[in-house]
Amino acid sequence: MPPSRSGYRALLLAALLAAASGDTSAEGVFDHNEELAVVLEFPLRTLLRNRRDREEYPGRLLYRGDDGELVTVPLEIRARGYNLVEVCAFPPLRLSP
Repeated sequence: MPPSRSGYRALLLAALLAAASGDTSAEGVFDHNEELAVVLEFPLRTLLRNRRDREEYPGRLLYRGDDGELVTVPLEIRARGYNLVEVCAFPPLRLSP
């Protein structure tokens, strides 16, 4: 079954956050200007159900390195923005390595 609309939003958001973070801990990720396909894995339904609790959930960011090998970055993920979690159907996410 293909990802739900929320799942696609999560993937897009993950890509945008990864590009905007400027974190240099993942060597080589930002060495090129090409698109980078990423996958963000975390318990989406649980986070959406409990987003007001601001609980962190384990997750991981996956992408292919220059050598073609799968790179996995472990993360802690939670909803952010006190007002936005009330207003948005899909709240912004905070990703912490």
